[in-house]
Amino acid sequence: MGTVTDLQGVVVPHAKITAVNIDTGAQLTTESQSSGVYILNPLQPGNYKIEAVAKGFSTLIQENVSVDNSAMFGLNMKLTPGDESKTITITTDAPPFLDTLEGGTRIENNVFTVRSPSSSVSNTASAAVPLFRDPIHDGAADPVVVWNRARKRWWMFYTNRRADLADSNGVTWVHGTRIGIAESSDGGASWKYVSEANIPVPSPDYTLWAPEIIDTGGTYHMFLTVVPGTFTDWNHPRHILHLTSQDLVHWKPLANANLESDRTIDACIFRLPSGLWRLWYKNEADSSKVYFSDSPDLVHWTHRGIATTNHREGPVVFQWRGSYWLINDPHTGLAVFRSTDLTTWHQQPRNLLREPGTQPTDRAMGNHADVVVDGSGRAWLFYFTQQGGVDAQGRDPGWARRSVLHVTELHEANGILTVDRNAPATIHMLPPPINKKSDMAGAWTLDDKDGAKVDEGARPSSDSPVRVASGTMAARLIHQINPVYPRIVDEVRGAVVMLATISIDGNVARLIPISGPPMLYKATTDAVKQWKYKPYVQDGQPVDVDTTITINVDYGGNVIPDKPKHQP
Repeated sequence: MGTVTDLQGVVVPHAKITAVNIDTGAQLTTESQSSGVYILNPLQPGNYKIEAVAKGFSTLIQENVSVDNSAMFGLNMKLTPGDESKTITITTDAPPFLDTLEGGTRIENNVFTVRSPSSSVSNTASAAVPLFRDPIHDGAADPVVVWNRARKRWWMFYTNRRADLADSNGVTWVHGTRIGIAESSDGGASWKYVSEANIPVPSPDYTLWAPEIIDTGGTYHMFLTVVPGTFTDWNHPRHILHLTSQDLVHWKPLANANLESDRTIDACIFRLPSGLWRLWYKNEADSSKVYFSDSPDLVHWTHRGIATTNHREGPVVFQWRGSYWLINDPHTGLAVFRSTDLTTWHQQPRNLLREPGTQPTDRAMGNHADVVVDGSGRAWLFYFTQQGGVDAQGRDPGWARRSVLHVTELHEANGILTVDRNAPATIHMLPPPINKKSDMAGAWTLDDKDGAKVDEGARPSSDSPVRVASGTMAARLIHQINPVYPRIVDEVRGAVVMLATISIDGNVARLIPISGPPMLYKATTDAVKQWKYKPYVQDGQPVDVDTTITINVDYGGNVIPDKPKHQP
């Protein structure tokens, strides 16, 4: 991992970084984030050539990069303006890890060594294919992923369609369903069945579909589609029910969401910068368009309009890489929409997962997705596929009803989302997420007196912080607390890189670790949250500022002296 900048230290986003193993020819490619940070993970031990390509810059190649089991390398790439066809090759015996700073030279974002390989985040596995298959009915669909605070593991909830029903009349097998739970102990690469969610229903034949779950104010909230019975066709009422839980297993029903019709399904929740909650859902009474409503308290909803007019289901909304995104399922792959205000959406020309994959169980269009933005800023698309076509060859006639879950990584370039579903998903979702739906927003909280209220200490005062040069922000740091690390991390060293927003009063309003040894995250962020800056002024007014803070830690939990480096 490292940072891509120009020769003046200005970050270069969307640079393509490729690591080529000199001995085997194996390649791993990633892209620098909006902060300039890139992550190549995992790299197998060996000797590598690292290449950086970005529009408007000469291609940079660093040779002789050595990676072993006990270290994760960090390499900052400084690009020279010029034609991409021109190549600059660095062939020194060791990679250029040194940055020149005021007062001398010191190591910055360089190799951080973890003496115990088990402590390193490089222990990333490729996701299983399929990612998960339900052992009860073999009909897992409509996944939603959430961090279980008590278990300290990722949990996945899903509609458990009764795909194994021997004598199914019409769509009976899609009704009478319950919500299944699976757990991952390895960051999302593999999953094991836990149980059904304990959700009270008025009658055993009720149908439960498509859960949406958010964690706010110490309580889990579920918005669940409920159909009052088991039916042979789709022409029956359905509504969205609000439930709460303290343990993600036992759920207490509160009330039906007061929406426009009795044909609403597939909820998605996101919090607006104003502090209101927004609910997107499919309104089958109006040609299955995606509607949206707002609420101050997750209980009382006011209709606001139509978000998308493409017809179908399963909207999921998230914030990532400077934009808001909405993905839904029109049954022709997954449609992608982009927005700057969570109200007006613009559709990109090409749907995701429209073309079938090449791996067994993934050789069909992708359906009804969820997205997790993990603690490193990577975004993961969870989806399901039906097991028809070639995957049903030689099986019983009802095999095509069966469905399985998959995951693939999202990529963004020039405002367009893409995936490569056939590439191994080298996933290790870093926990705990500050907000699984956003790489910028703080944790969502509820105020007991006023319903939903923004925690002003957890978010900036404006929606568009200003990026400021690194030296400028470093000079404005007026109160600094160094982290105190527990003894357990004495054998770890490295650089913890954090995205930070400094509010108009000089406080640290947002702080998101994006790279470095995860076991250093908590103590580092606990300290940096207490820092104080002289407010940054633009046009005579204080403004919020976005920056990146790096803290370098030596063995024994010792912070390398000097003021931390800030990057624009």
